[in-house]
Amino acid sequence: MAKVYFCRFTDKTTRKVFYKFGHTSKSDVLERFDPKYDIRYSEFAIEPICSIRGELVWCQQIEEIFKSLYPKNIWLEEYFGDDRTWDNFSGITEVVYLDTDEYHRVRTAFYKVKQLQDGLRNGE
Repeated sequence: MAKVYFCRFTDKTTRKVFYKFGHTSKSDVLERFDPKYDIRYSEFAIEPICSIRGELVWCQQIEEIFKSLYPKNIWLEEYFGDDRTWDNFSGITEVVYLDTDEYHRVRTAFYKVKQLQDGLRNGE
């Protein structure tokens, strides 16, 4: 089993926000962003907006759908405008800036997928 997720990242210094779609084998999405994997994760307040449990291939497909609808549109070096570098930052290709309306559309869509998945799991 795996999880597909939608998370909000808030930079602790600049307070700028971006979002990330992804999938993980971790049961707790936040474990995926443990600073033991990359110390730079500690620079963010990371909030899972929604996660959905499913088979790995299904989770990968859902992630790809959201990435195609909301492709990467920021480069963190430019977005933050400081001297930090983000080379080899895991998951960098799945980050996106969303305005308030886009955020609400994505959140709603994720929850609809979750409801459908939960319904299928429960035999509805």
